Amino acid sequence: DEPAHFDYAYSLATAGRLLRAADGPTGFDPRVKAFQKDADQRRLTFHADERVSTFYGTEKYFRKLRRDTKPFDSYSPRQAGAVRSPLTSVYAFVPYALYAAAAYPFRHDIAASLTACRFASVAFTGLGIFVWSRILRRLNVRRVHALALISIVAFFPLTSFIGSYVQPDGVAFLIVSALLLVTLRIRDGRVDAGHAVAYAALFAALYGSKLQFAVAVGLATFVPVAIAYTRMACIRMRAFAASVLFVSVSAMFAMMRWVMQSDHAVSYFQGQRTLTSAAMEHVRSGLPTFLSSEFRLAVVDLYGGGISQQSFWGLFGWLDTPIRIVDYRISDGVGTFEMLGTLVTIVTIVTAATIGLRRLLRIGRMRSAGLAFRLASNDPAFNAYVLFVALFIGLFVISSDLFGAQGRDWYALEVVAFSCASWYGARAFPRQMRRAYSTIVLASIATLSMAGSAFALTTIEDRFYRPLPSGQHVNLMRLSNKMMQTNVTFDSVSVMGRPHSQGVFATLRVPKKTRIVLQGWAYDQETVAPCRDVYAMVDGRFAHYVTYGLERPDVGRVFNTFNMNLTGFKDTVDLSKMRPGRHTIAVDCIGSSGIDQYAPTTVGDVLIDP
Repeated sequence: DEPAHFDYAYSLATAGRLLRAADGPTGFDPRVKAFQKDADQRRLTFHADERVSTFYGTEKYFRKLRRDTKPFDSYSPRQAGAVRSPLTSVYAFVPYALYAAAAYPFRHDIAASLTACRFASVAFTGLGIFVWSRILRRLNVRRVHALALISIVAFFPLTSFIGSYVQPDGVAFLIVSALLLVTLRIRDGRVDAGHAVAYAALFAALYGSKLQFAVAVGLATFVPVAIAYTRMACIRMRAFAASVLFVSVSAMFAMMRWVMQSDHAVSYFQGQRTLTSAAMEHVRSGLPTFLSSEFRLAVVDLYGGGISQQSFWGLFGWLDTPIRIVDYRISDGVGTFEMLGTLVTIVTIVTAATIGLRRLLRIGRMRSAGLAFRLASNDPAFNAYVLFVALFIGLFVISSDLFGAQGRDWYALEVVAFSCASWYGARAFPRQMRRAYSTIVLASIATLSMAGSAFALTTIEDRFYRPLPSGQHVNLMRLSNKMMQTNVTFDSVSVMGRPHSQGVFATLRVPKKTRIVLQGWAYDQETVAPCRDVYAMVDGRFAHYVTYGLERPDVGRVFNTFNMNLTGFKDTVDLSKMRPGRHTIAVDCIGSSGIDQYAPTTVGDVLIDP
């Protein structure tokens, strides 16, 4: 999705100003679309069997690309400015304004503009890593431990992937680290006007970059800052700090509203009605069941091998390029080790947090509740991580993953996550065992990080450069019409335990106590990746989620993409709970991006006897 992010930044660079959602119809800048076509990006992105040209990346390639690219001045202002980026009304503008500033000197050369934006992304990540090293020192993390954490994050595959292309996460990485550092300096006694202005500016910038971080990190940093200014500063300095923060956040809120809100703004939630109604049906059918089922899905997604966990550890590209360590069998073993290690560290972190909470409650009872509260807010980095986890799971449960959770959502808190696993989690053990536990966790994560970085290069070579063996070429555009017309394919439909002779059916008369078993596979056509979720529908309304993610190696072989191996589904539709009469049964899927963009695939109509 880099072209969409670059398109927004490039439109700002060429316009020389912020663009509003009301400035025109949505669409890609024609220069970006032409450049994307000339660079052959879309063909490679959506077709797992396609490879780059033989001279890709050479001087000859770039000379041809520059020669084929239409000159900047050949586009009339009407052509270039006739559309605005679809992201204008969806994403906060601060990251794109920063990328636009980097591209502005090169705006007449689109290739140079993209290169400048990518270098800016690398700079944001590099500065963020440096700031995190200062944060770890202020948190009294041992020097060797801190150096190991920084090295792990620097070599971690997700850092290389996210930190080298145009997207808002790199900017959030830098702003979060800078905000936490300023907070720690204020906590340690730097309650002057300069730090008040810096904190207010960074808080507002974070709000204008990533709202979820503004909520979690903002709350975690605001409490210790407020305590420091209340206890250490004079009344005039307190008023100044509060005024600066209020003015900065208010100004950013006004700018965000001016940019994103208008009568012509395209809401991100258009096309999400089915998903929203699905959540409401869950609530109406039983709130406890809804909460428990969605919470389970959230935990699986984050820690049980779901898309978020996979795309954090090594499922990159358009979720179609998993890092292959030696071969797929060893990669599966590594994935299992990552999942088990994640669960172990979660248990230790929760245990350590429980021990710490008990101590704080004891301090609150025996000494002072205020002291206990100050101690609890003393580590804004850990508190930001805990709040973000709670916020993330809460949003997942409430919206049924409407926002499309991904591993890169955790990018700005990578250092905190690894620090909690190796340093904070060690507090669950006796003092004499803590260093050994931290060393084992750090060594494990370091091994995974180094192996991922090393084999990422061979994975990229296999995915984009190395020709496919003879007989394995599959062009997705030449697949059967049945596959391309629908995102759901049925292998079998069984009624009352007996396979239906024709699979799907037009109309079927059945008694009331009937169960229909559906089995097949589903995928996101646009991204050639597994769906986010698959659900059954009755009479055009959401009924329930189906069991999705079953192994289908036959599908993976057809698409020549390992990621398509887990696209199978199986479901049982119980007709005994339906009223007698005619009902239409269908199955639909939510795309890998979290958007319900496909029409449901009808199984058939059933006529239930009274």
